[in-house]
Amino acid sequence: AVAAEPHNALLVDQLGSLEGQAGNWQEAETAFSHAIAIDSSLASAHLHLAVVLGHEQQLERAEAEFARASQLAPQNATVQLEWGNALAAANEDDRANPHFRQAIELDPNQIDAEYQLGLLLQRAGKEEDAIPLFQKVVAARPQQAEPLTNLGLAMVQTGKAKDAIPLYRRAVAITPQNAT
Repeated sequence: AVAAEPHNALLVDQLGSLEGQAGNWQEAETAFSHAIAIDSSLASAHLHLAVVLGHEQQLERAEAEFARASQLAPQNATVQLEWGNALAAANEDDRANPHFRQAIELDPNQIDAEYQLGLLLQRAGKEEDAIPLFQKVVAARPQQAEPLTNLGLAMVQTGKAKDAIPLYRRAVAITPQNAT
């Protein structure tokens, strides 16, 4: 379809998404850049390009694309989430924090941002602040072991080991192969 409609920015953006899902980062970058050349106002193409650039560890270029996507779609919580993810992956936790907070502000049900912010707070030694975020994630995703274990760890780190035991038991029950 893209070959038949090479000037359809949305189709080219979708092709880039498929290339990215397949791990073909260079092809994805090329497709997103082409989509932007066709329609520079397509926020999704800027966002997708930014994510790919983040994977390629081109943070400066990624941030420029995140900024453009944010300008084009200022109410899009996913832009802020992904921007925060890119910064956190580059060990820029202090800079990632406000993006996760903005994602949550834009969409109070943005569970991924809640989880990522909890991880940042936990790494910063602010386990008490991370606990309510992890609790919200566990409530939304009760069958995922990783949030359970991170909540349990935060409980242990704050002297609440007794409260961590049922969390770890649930995590082990969900993924018994990881219990060894």
